[in-house]
Amino acid sequence: LEGKPLSEIGEYVANTYGNRYIIPGIEYWEYISKNPSQAPQELKDSKNSYFYFGSILRDRRRYWYTPFSHWSGSSFKRTAGWLGHGWISPFRVVLLER
Repeated sequence: LEGKPLSEIGEYVANTYGNRYIIPGIEYWEYISKNPSQAPQELKDSKNSYFYFGSILRDRRRYWYTPFSHWSGSSFKRTAGWLGHGWISPFRVVLLER
């Protein structure tokens, strides 16, 4: 999937895993950012960025994004990735067990 746009990754995740897993969105992204002690240890990996394809955001220029976070030693840095941006190896998707 390397180099594919985030929009295609999100569609692939929804189609492949949507029936078996919860695809968290902005609520989960915000919760773990405000409560890092409650976040799974796997997300506290400073080498990867974790996407939450359960939500899509739009900016004032009308570009579409999906939230993602990155662990920075003691807290999560939150931002959003433009859906046209290409997927790279340190990107990961957050899925939760049903």
